Order: sequence, then C-alpha cells, then structure tokens
Amino acid sequence: MPAILSTQATTALTPDLIGSQAVLTPDAVAVIDGVRRLTYRELDIRSAQLADLLRERGARPGTHVGVLLGRGLDLIVGLLGVWRTGAAYLPLDPNHPQDRIDRILTASGCALVLCDATGAGTVTAAGAQPLDQAALAADLATRPVTAPPVTISADDVAYVEHTSGSTGVPKGVVVTHGGLANLLDWAVREVGIDSGDRMLQRTSLVYDAHAFEIFTPLVCGGTLVLAPADDTAPATLLRVIAEHAVTVMQVVPSILHTLVEEDGWAGCATLRLVVSGGEQLHAEPVQRLLGLADVEVWNVYGPTETTINSLATRVDPAQLSGPIPIGRPLPRTRVQVVDERGRVVGVGVPGELLIGGAGLARGYLGRPDLTAEKFVPDPLAKDGGRVYRTGDGVRWRADGQLEYLGRLDDQVKVNGVRLEPAEIEAALATHPDVVAAAVTTYRLADGAARLAGYIVPRTGAGPDLDALLRAHLLDRLPQSHVPGRFLHLDALPQVASGKVDRRALPHPDETPTGQAPTGAAPSTASELVIQRAWQELLGDRELTVEDDFFKLGGTSLQLTKLLSDLRTRTGADLNLRALLYAPTLRAQARLLDGARAGSVITRADRAGGLPLSSGQRRLWFMDRLNPASPEWMAGLLFRLPEGAGRDLAERALNILVARHESLRTEYREVNGEPLQFIRPGLTVEVGEQRTTPADLPQRIAALLGRGIALDGAEPLLRAVVLDVSDGRRLLAVAMHHITTDGWSAAVLEREFAQVTGALAAGRTPELPELDIQYADFAAWQRDRLTDEVVEAELGHWATVLDGLAPLTLVTDHPRPKIRDGKGSIVPVTVPPALVRSLDDLAAATGATRFTTILAVYALVLARYSGQWDIPVGTVVAGRGRAELDGVVGFFLNNLVLRCKLDPESTVTEAVTRLSTVTRDAFAHQELPFDLLVDRIVPEPDLSRTPLYQAAFDLHGADFNEAVDDDLDTIRQMWRVTHTDLTLLLRPSADGGLVGGLEYATSLYGAETAGRIARTLENVLAEAAAAPGAPLAALSALTGTDAADLDRWSHGEPAIDGAVVPVRLVEQATRTPRAIAVRGDGFTLTFGELLTRAGAVARSLRDAGVRRGDRVGVLIERGPWLHAGLLGVWLAGAAYVPVDPDFPVTRAQSMLDGAAALVTDASRAGVFDGPVTVVDSLVPTLFTPVEVDPDELAYVIYTSGSTGRPKGVAVTHRGLANHVNWAVRDLASAGAGGGAVFSSVAFDLVVPNVWAPLLVGRPVHLLPQDLDLAELGSRLTAAGPYAFLKLTPGHLEVLSHQLTPEQVTDLAGVIVVAGEALPGALAGRYSPAGRLVNEYGPTEASVGTCIHPVPADPGTGVVPIGAPLPGMVMRVLDERFHQVPVGGVGELFVGGTGVARGYVDRPDLTAARFVPDPYGPAGSRMYRSGDVARWRGDGAVEFLGRSDDQVKIRGYRVEIGEIEAVLREHAGVADARILVDDQGENTRLVACWVPVGPAPVADAILREHCAGILPDYMVPTGFLAIDAIPLNANGKVDRSALPDPAPSDANRDEEPLSPVAEYVQQLWREKCGIAAGPRESFFHAGGNSIIAIRLIAAIQDEFGVTLPVRAVFEGPTIVQMAELIENLIRDEIDQMSDSEVVADLTMTEEPQA
Repeated sequence: MPAILSTQATTALTPDLIGSQAVLTPDAVAVIDGVRRLTYRELDIRSAQLADLLRERGARPGTHVGVLLGRGLDLIVGLLGVWRTGAAYLPLDPNHPQDRIDRILTASGCALVLCDATGAGTVTAAGAQPLDQAALAADLATRPVTAPPVTISADDVAYVEHTSGSTGVPKGVVVTHGGLANLLDWAVREVGIDSGDRMLQRTSLVYDAHAFEIFTPLVCGGTLVLAPADDTAPATLLRVIAEHAVTVMQVVPSILHTLVEEDGWAGCATLRLVVSGGEQLHAEPVQRLLGLADVEVWNVYGPTETTINSLATRVDPAQLSGPIPIGRPLPRTRVQVVDERGRVVGVGVPGELLIGGAGLARGYLGRPDLTAEKFVPDPLAKDGGRVYRTGDGVRWRADGQLEYLGRLDDQVKVNGVRLEPAEIEAALATHPDVVAAAVTTYRLADGAARLAGYIVPRTGAGPDLDALLRAHLLDRLPQSHVPGRFLHLDALPQVASGKVDRRALPHPDETPTGQAPTGAAPSTASELVIQRAWQELLGDRELTVEDDFFKLGGTSLQLTKLLSDLRTRTGADLNLRALLYAPTLRAQARLLDGARAGSVITRADRAGGLPLSSGQRRLWFMDRLNPASPEWMAGLLFRLPEGAGRDLAERALNILVARHESLRTEYREVNGEPLQFIRPGLTVEVGEQRTTPADLPQRIAALLGRGIALDGAEPLLRAVVLDVSDGRRLLAVAMHHITTDGWSAAVLEREFAQVTGALAAGRTPELPELDIQYADFAAWQRDRLTDEVVEAELGHWATVLDGLAPLTLVTDHPRPKIRDGKGSIVPVTVPPALVRSLDDLAAATGATRFTTILAVYALVLARYSGQWDIPVGTVVAGRGRAELDGVVGFFLNNLVLRCKLDPESTVTEAVTRLSTVTRDAFAHQELPFDLLVDRIVPEPDLSRTPLYQAAFDLHGADFNEAVDDDLDTIRQMWRVTHTDLTLLLRPSADGGLVGGLEYATSLYGAETAGRIARTLENVLAEAAAAPGAPLAALSALTGTDAADLDRWSHGEPAIDGAVVPVRLVEQATRTPRAIAVRGDGFTLTFGELLTRAGAVARSLRDAGVRRGDRVGVLIERGPWLHAGLLGVWLAGAAYVPVDPDFPVTRAQSMLDGAAALVTDASRAGVFDGPVTVVDSLVPTLFTPVEVDPDELAYVIYTSGSTGRPKGVAVTHRGLANHVNWAVRDLASAGAGGGAVFSSVAFDLVVPNVWAPLLVGRPVHLLPQDLDLAELGSRLTAAGPYAFLKLTPGHLEVLSHQLTPEQVTDLAGVIVVAGEALPGALAGRYSPAGRLVNEYGPTEASVGTCIHPVPADPGTGVVPIGAPLPGMVMRVLDERFHQVPVGGVGELFVGGTGVARGYVDRPDLTAARFVPDPYGPAGSRMYRSGDVARWRGDGAVEFLGRSDDQVKIRGYRVEIGEIEAVLREHAGVADARILVDDQGENTRLVACWVPVGPAPVADAILREHCAGILPDYMVPTGFLAIDAIPLNANGKVDRSALPDPAPSDANRDEEPLSPVAEYVQQLWREKCGIAAGPRESFFHAGGNSIIAIRLIAAIQDEFGVTLPVRAVFEGPTIVQMAELIENLIRDEIDQMSDSEVVADLTMTEEPQA
C-alpha cells in the first residue's frame, strides 16, 4: 500500500491559543487542583509574571528551562511561563535519582530549573539554579501582568522529552511547537474536545502524553483537572472523575485494565471520552469499560519522536476481542510501511513503520549521530523531508488501518512507558554481584506486559540479592525501569553471533524456584493487614512473611494500588519508594509499624515518654531544622570472626540492640516537647553485599548517605555485611548520632567481639548487666541542671567568650545562606617520632598532647586567617561517672576553646597558656552547648555553626579499632562535616597519629583543604623542633607552597626596549606623515607631534628647566596634550599632569616644587613661576636631552589619608617596563590604536596615551568636557581600536549604551583596571575572550598583574591574576612572612615598576616602600594596603582594602562582597555600600542605581540579598540614586554619595494586623518576650528552645503547623503573622463553601 499523507492547513501555535482564551473567556476556570482553581485570566497573569522573572534569570529563545515539579497549579503556570520567554521546557521527575537528573541537566546545558522547596537541593547538586515559585511569590507579585510578545515559530522547540537510551544514557527528543499544535488541532477538530470538556491530567511530566492532557483543554477553553500529585491509584482517579465531573480521560491500557476492575464507576456519569495509547490495546477491557460507562473510546499510537500521537482510530464497539488497530495518520502526518531494504510493502505484509510530517521532532538533543540513524531522508518525499524509523512492526489492513505487530528491536513498553532494556542491563552490570544480565518482557495471562531481569550472579552472592538489585536500580533509574521479577541463571543463552538469545530466555512462570516456600505465617497485626492487601491484589493464596511481592507477580503499578489501600486501611503515612525497598511481607509490615508508629542515677519510670538529654535535644533540634540529614549519621565497622556469616552478624547485632535501649529508642513530640520512648524489642535485619577494596568506600558512603529521621518511622541503625574480595568480612553499621558517640563505639565494638566470639564457639554470650540505661542518665541530667547551676555556668562562659569574633577564613566558594552539612576529608598523618617530640613538649609544660596539638592547629588557622584570637570547638565525653562507662548513647557536649595567641610568644609559652584554657573549659563542661549558644548568640546564623567554625577532636586508641586498616576507605566515603573545618586524629598502631581534616565542601575545595592539612603537618614539626621560637617565626609554608610561591611571585623577565620618549622619537622619524593623535576637529601626524613637542622643550629649556626637574602640564585633551607631555621629556624633565577640572587650590598644591608649567593662556595665572603657553608656540625641531632610565618620567598625585595629596615619582625604567608590555600585548592587537577619555592625571591612562604611538598607531582623544552619556557613541564612531583601557565604572556606563557585542567589537583587547571588577559585570563581555582584568597601584608604575577573564567569571570579584613582566607580587603578614597559599595577607608589589617613592615625603616613602626580604639585595616592595590571597591556580585574589572593613554584630565584613551581590540583581545597574556608624549599632546602607525608570522595591532587594548573604550582611537601608558619582579618574567618589543616616520620617511603625497583634500576645504570654513588630525574636531574648514553645503555641491557637526553621527565617512578629495568614488562606482555599460555613458556624459565639 502506498505511503499515506493526511493534509490540513497549518494551525495556530499552542501558546497563542491559550493566550487568546484569556481574552475570550478570562473568568472561565482553566485549571482545577483539588479545591484550588485558576481562571484563564489568572493563568495568563501568573505565567506573564513568571516569564518576566525567567527572562531576568537568562531564559530566552533557544534555551531550556528545567521543570522539576509534581502536579499542581505551579506546574501549569510554569510551563506557560517558560514558553512566554521563547524558551523550551525540560521535564524532570522529582522521584528520579539524582544521577539521572544530573545527566539530563548536564547534557542539555540547562541552567534554570523550576522546582519546589523539596527539589531545590537536587537542582543545586546538579549545578543548576533552582527557582521556587512559592518562595518567590512576593517578587512575582510585583512583576508586570503582561508579557512582552515573543515570536515563536512552528519550528521552535516546545519541550525536550528524555526517553530511555540503549547506551544507558537517556536521549532528549526535541519536540517543536508546530508538531504539538498539529496534534492538539486534531484533538479539537476530529475528536471533538471543546470548551465544555473537563480533561483529567494524570501522566507524569517525563512522559510525553502529559502534553496532550495538559494543553488540549486549554487551547479550546476547556478545563484541566489535575489528579492528586501523590496518588494516582485507580480508586483515586475514579473519585476525581466523579468529584469534578471529568468528561475526557487518557489512560494507557495497563491502567485501563485496573480501572475497569474498580468500584466507583456509578459516579462517573459525566465521562464521555476515553483516549488510550502507549501500548497495545485489546478489545476485552474496552468491552468491560463500555459496560460501566457510556463513553467513546479512541486508540492512539505514536512515539515521542513524532509528538505523542501520529495515528488514531475510534474503537468499534462491535469488536469484542483481540487487539485494536492503531488506525490512520493524523492530519499533516505521513506514514510508510517498508521492508528491511526500505521498500514500501503492500496490504497485509509486515514491515517497519516510518513516520514523517508536521509532528516529526527535530531529533535528539546533542546526539547528531543518533539523529542521523533514526531520522532518515524520506525517499518518497519531494520536499527533502525526513521520516522517523519507529522500530515497530505493523501491517496495513484492508480497511486502510494499521495493525500493530510488536517491536522489531529490543525496545519494550511496560505500563505505557517505553523502555530500552539495554539501559536497565547497563545499570545491573554495575552491581558487583552480577556477572551478566539481560532484561526483557513477558506476558501475563491477560496479555499485560511485565518486565523481567535475568541474572547470572557471582559465586557467593547472598540470598537477598534480588532486594539489593532492586535498591541498586532505584538509585539509578526511575521506578518504571525496575523489573518485578529477577531470575537467576547459570548462563545467558546465546545465538551463534554471541548475542543474547532473548527468545530462549525462560518465562518467569516456568522457572522453578528451587526450594519450597519458607517462612512463618503472618501473625502480627501489621503482617495480617499486609497479607489481606496482597491477597486482594495478587489472588487468594497462602503467604509467609518471607514472600516477595514482586516474585509473586506484583508490579510497580499494583504497588501503587497497594500503597493507596494501606493508607486507606491504616491511615499510615507510607510512601512508594519505601515499599519498593521493602518487597517482603515482613519488611512491609515493619514499615507499617514504624509509620504508625541528682547525685545517684536511678532507673526512671518507663511509663510514658522520658525527657531528652541536652545532647539528644540538640540533635533532635537539628533534625527538626533538616529532617533525616545524613550529616548526623555515624558509621561503625566491625570485623567478623573468621568463618562468620551474615546470620551470625545479625544475631550478634540484635543481641546488642536488645541490651542497649538507646539503639531501640524512638522520639516523639508531645505538647511541643520532645520525648523518648523505649521499644521493648527490635530486630535489625542485616543485609549482605559482595564488594572489592576499591568499591568498599562507595558501599559505606551509600550506607551513610541516607539519613534517618527521628520520627520513629524506622530504626535508628541499619547494617550490612560487606564481603570484601580481599578476604575481609566487615559489618558496617550506620546509626543516627543520637544513639551513639565515640565512647559508645568502643563499647559496641568490644561487646560485638565478645558476642560474635561466643556465638561462633557455640556458647551463649555473657555480658554484665547494665544497672542503668541512657534514658536514666537523661532524666538525671534534667534534674541536675537546675536554674541556679545553669546561670552560674552561663555567667562563667559569658566572661570567657566576651568579644569573641567568628573565624573568618577566606573560602573558595561563597558561604551558603544555610549550612548544608556536606563535607569531605583529606588525610593528616603525624609520624611516631614527631608524636614523641610533641609529647615531650607537653610534658615539659605540664600540658597534654591534646593541648599541644591544639596550639599548633590554632596557629595554622591564625596564619591562614590573619586573626590571632581563634575559637576552636571540641567535644567532651560527658561521662564523669563510672556507672556510665558501659552505657551506649550520645553523651557528648561541645566546648569552645578560645585560643588567644600572641605572635611574639614562644611555642612553649603558647602551649602553657592554652593548657590553662583547656583545663578551665573542661572544668565547666556540664553546661549544655545549646544553652550557651542561646545566651551568647542571641541571633542565630544558619550559614555557620555557632561560636566556632573550626574544631579539633583527638580520639583515644580504642576508637573503633576495626578501621585501622581502612583509614583510606573511611576518607573516601566521608560525606559530612559538622562545621567548616575539623581536625580529627587518633593514635595508630605504630605510635603515630592518623586522621584527617574534615572540611565543608560548600566552602572549600579539596586542594585548599589539602594545603591546610600539609601546612599543619609542617608546623607541627617546626614547633616540636623549636619550642623556644616565637609563633610568628615558625614558617607556615610547606615545600610545595614555597615552590609554588617562588614560581608564581615573579613575572617573566622585563621586556627589553628603550625608554618611552626615545622609542617615540624613533617612531616619529620613521613615519612622520602617519597620524599620531586625533580628536574633535584636529589630527596630528607624528612629524607635527614631534615639532610641537620640540617647541615646548625649547621653551622650557629657555626658561631654565634642567634635567631631573618637574614640570606641570595643565592642558585639556586636545592638539597640545601629547606635545606638552613629550616636550617635557625632550627637555630632560619629568611631567606632573594636572587635570584642568581640578580646583585651583589642588592644582597649585600639585605644582608645588615644579620648575615650570605648560598650559594654555587661560590658565597661565595658576602658577607663580615660568609658564610655557602653548597657544603662542611655533613648532620646531629640538634635539632631545639624553634620558637616564632611572630618572623620573612623571609624578602623579594620589589622594592621601591626611587630605594632602602625595606625589608618586615614577622612573623611565618603570614606565618603559609597563608600556613595552602594553605595546607587545595590547597595542599590537589591532591597527586602530587607542583612545583617551579619562584624566591624564590618573595613571590608568598611561598605556592609552603612549603605547599606540610606539607602534605607529593613532591615539584618539575624546574632548575634556565629554558627557559620559555620549561615551558609547563617541567610542563607536572613532573605533575600532587595538585596545581600550577603562575602569569598571566606565564599563558599566557602556553597558547601558551599547550591546555586549558592540562593546567587545570596540577593541581587540579590553583592559579593565582601577577598581575591583565584579564578576557579574565582567560576565557580560568575557565570552568574547577579549577582556583582561588588570591591577596595579600608581606606586608600581601603572600595572602589576593581569588576569584574562574566562568565559564564565562567576560571581564575586574577578581575580587580579599573575605578575606582569618584570614585576613581583607577594602576600605577606604584618611581619613580612609569606602566608601560605590560600591564606589572607597584605599584597606587596616589587620589581622593575616600583616607583622611586613619594615626592618630598621621606617618612611616608620609608613606611610604604620597604626592602624585599625575599628578593636580591637592594630590591624594594610597595605595601599596597590591599588584602589578597594566592589561589591554588597561581592567581591572586583581591579581597578588599585593609581599611575597608567593618564589623557588624561581631562579624568582620568586606563591603565589596555585599556590593557584588547587589549588582547581580537584574534591577540594579550599580551599587555601593555605606557604613552608618551609630555607636553600638552599625548599619549598612546600599546606594544603588536602578535599571530603567521604575526602581524595584526595597523589599525585593532585601530579599535578594537575604537569599545569598547571611543576615548580618543584608543592608538595613536602600537609597536609590541616579548614578554612582565618579571622580575625574573614573573611580567612585564616595564623598558625593548621600548621607546614609535614616531620616526620622522613616521610623514610624505601621499598625499591626489582627494576627500580628495576637502573635505579639503569644510572644509575651507564652514566651515572656516583649518586643516591637520588627524586632528579632532572638534579639529580644528568644532562643531555640523557646522557639519550639512558640511553634507549639501557634499551632494550638491558629491550627496551623509551622516548621521550626520559620522562626529563624522570619524572626519578627510581622513576618510570623504574614506566614500564618498565608497558611490559613491556603487552608481556606482548599475548603468547600459548605465547610467554610460549617467552620464559621462552629466558631461563632452564641448570642445573648
């Protein structure tokens, strides 16, 4: 039969059709989500506002925006919002593993992802930017309600849908708007869906059918009804259909099979149309459906690559059995059936289906090879069209319809999901217990397809391999890709070619199990509930507790129904993923159980809950902030005796669980207070895994990587036997830290060895009775810590810690707003001989090993941070009583050791002093750390741990000895950290110390942490070798650091070349007629420039100017400027440039000491001395005076802190060094020369003035009275140039006048200098590869170093890079010692460019120009006063001015960081921070320049800053100004910024809402806190414990549940009230009218 093409005119595109509905029927309901509604008007407005935000964040045509959302209103708004930017959306599934999401986002280049709060971490981990509409609601509400039109064509991308890939990598199908529009037009025109229909949406976004469900009703004015986000069980779908009068539903046949078996169809009378697709549809379920409802059924077919549906047919009700045909092509769709050679076949002949036409996708994203393979030229088309090879076998029927015959390749469909078995096989092959694997489908009796995995297991694989494989796949693939059955084979059958013979794989039902069913019959209440539910799903059969749901034929679809059934029966809060991990009846029953679920320490009453200890309370509170965080998991490794297996290990572990109550304790909150409850019994199942030494770290990391919530839903420990291929057998135990500590680990290890030894010998283990348990200690501690004891201890610690500042190490990455607890570790080793030396030092001072190492650790932190008052945290065992020695539990308490170091004191003196500190701290260790934090840190900072950011823990020799041989394993699997840096050490068997430096990966890279660790090892050795040496004298440099710094500190040798005036005269002689200088209304050739300069020189010599004199040059940028400057040089003098716009008094002070002045007639009166008036000069030749390179070239005046300008004397040698580099690397980058538009009194312009001339290229002078508003047009008109050099301020000005392309096209190289370059500004131009960041003080001859800006410079300040030729850079501390790589110090500049000094200021010269102790004899350095550090890549990072720091609430703050964050906001063109110092209250005020005429609200800027910075760095005031004032040299004129002090008019408080008044009353009555509406809860006396009390009171009074974190994130009365109001409003929105009326009736007070 010939190819068939169904034709029809092109239709309007989907976004336009939906937008038109907002005009035609604005108040019609567009979307229903439970009780929530969204009209077309509201949908239009919200999507427009979201589009505005997305455009601001970078969404635009040609980009992809990820969507990681479940069903809800935000999803629908999000999809339309993405389209309204011209971008395409990229569907993601919140339930997919992190690895799959990472791969999809990386492959697509997707930088933005719409998500909710729960998905933000997943998005961030994948390297993309999360956008949570709920969190951004306030911002979105302020945005425009209409979106600017975006032109979308039929060929533009609508979405990219990822399907299963045969290589194991998902492939992204690029679907166009034209293809989608064609499909929807068919649904409206031919299927008859219209504005009266309500269509059910149940398909996940990651399956292409979602687009048909979502957009079909919206393009025709109908209503979209969303199924519940977390429940699509058949009964739920029928309930939704009935409740919302759904008329249209789309389902896959496997869902239809289950739907027709459900009760509840009586309420579905409105249903009129059912569309079925995704897999083969049979007539039997259709007939069952027609008997339940009066519906029309359509069968549709189409792969994702041809936009969902390509063929369709209305099902004939007369067909009673057999497969339904897939029909005829949709409009504008072309289909062909061809044989193996590509020849079209006739009716009845099987062949492969090819599809082309309007629905054809572009291809596979980033996979041109696969696109070319699957999207092939259409041999029958005359328009060059393509067709998609579906791989499906079909044949034409006589009635012109196609009949589906099955897959021609290995691709399968199960439950409507298209799968590549090879992808699943690739994942299975990564499991260490799998030798070979194959995956295919099999059919049940009713024709339904099921997925089966065939496994060749390794010898010794455990009996629980199937469960391990299921868990293994769930961590890598979607749930739909996990086989329900695993069959174990000795070998996979093969064909002659060696490929797997899939036809020879046995049917699962034909494979004997090999053993009779084992296991006890269900007996507990939960087991019986599970049994009944299984029997209803799988058939009435005899079950045991060991039966596996999937081995009995269960599917993931049936598991969804099981979840719904169990929720209905028990009310338990179960989730699908937990059931998938628990396939046996026993395991699911346990899940169900969990979900329902003074001076003498005496046994406490176990009736009811028991109080928590202070340590438990602290960990419980951290769990409330971040439930089930892996940060609080503790790992133990136990060696198994030789010959011991999993069963023995499980028995031994459960004996310990029965012995120690803390291991079977659960935690509940009662009336706002946490309590602990002891389980009478608990059995922990121990798994078994085979692994290799190489894979062992990952196995342990996976065990520890999943946290345990303290809600009783699961035991607080999990365990697995690891059978290592090198012969070791280890029991790995993961426990929540609330159950254990280091001492407990030693107890458990000792007892585990005793128990396993006894069991292996066939004896009953005998352990001494425990008189008390941990819960008894907790009750005793509560009674012991009376108010009097606590207050006394708080008083002591308040004195000790008074004035303590946080440790401020410079980090590699910006500090997150909320600490994430993710970490890693680098090794630290202290050799035995060094340990003995340290012990000798400790003994000589009467100190301990701990204190000695602490002193050195604090010293290392001091050398990195520049601080000498270092807080270091440590933990104490908390077991001051003998009866607690054998008790397992969390006894630890945190202490702060304040290490005040004196750089001049010796090592011995420092250890002695810290010995007193540690003894005092340990004597006051009983005060719970959380109480100390509440007193000392009244306003918590969630970005860091309180009171200390570095910690030290020295364990005893008995700490979990099983890890002695596995230290490298431990380091590799490390995934958490409890503060920024923690030094962990323990004795090793050889007498040394081993451990590591734990570090927060959100702050530091491994290289930085490694350098700190090596520095520590080095300084430990130095301190032991020289205990009498001052601390400051100990070198902090390792051999690696010293070598790196020696290499990095020096630029290449100075570039050879004559001094600038000599080279310029030579160039003028060679090219006298070439243009040298041009400007408004004039041009000068090199010859004319030379004769004009000669006239100036002759006049000066005639006036008595001699060699070495200083001559002022006061000339506007015009035809005499270069001549005046050069003429001074020809006369043998040095020029002093004076800006014509300077006040007369300043000009005169700069000319003090000058021998003459070169100027025009109008300014001749400024100078009381010889004046050369250029207006009257006659050009002439002049023989230049010979120039000595060490004579002065110019003197440039800079501002001084005393108000008196200081003149920097720069030599010809220093000038030539810089200009010769500029000639080589800048002026030679093009033929256009350069431009001068800044004051020549500013040395930034020196290369602009001279470098082009030395290669015969022109210099363009912009006029003196240049309006910066014309800068862009002026430069464009005269360009392009070889290079431009300008300030960041100028670059910001250009960004508002020219496009980025226009700016980068101005010059071959653009050099930015003079101020710190913000990354956000640089990023606009860096992709062109022409941007260079330069740094250099005037005192170092213009430039010191450069950093070519990479394409993505990131946020913050761009590094200043590496030294220029002939230059030297050093980062030193206040004693001129080199700081280690990564450490903070002052930047010193040396080399050829160092100036002679300050003119007539020998005192200041001596202070700032100092000898270079690391350079040749006689070499000098300039102290820049700039704070910097070396990065690990050899670039210097500018951190700010040493005098540009402020302290806010005890924190040292660099205001440049805040300015950089403000500039990142799309509504901010530029910003500067002012400091309003009001005594004890120092305020930060932002002066900012709005983008456009309508400034964004202060609240939005405050929210923007609060989303990135800790709260103490968020400005309290915002002042919008027209422009950042610049002085004549292009730098910011801070004196011209407005006064930051607030006006009294802004201090009135707004009236409180009723809810806010009630919240204020709760603060006062329930918490004892009286505060103003905007006063912080914590400033007013609140703490974490009182916050919990407040949360409970709010829940009681308002009936809403707030997370504890809400008090930290919104700590004022006004913020809390707003949150409560929003929660109540959301609750009301979800209530029906009758429920609202009933609620009001019940709460209405009776009338008298």
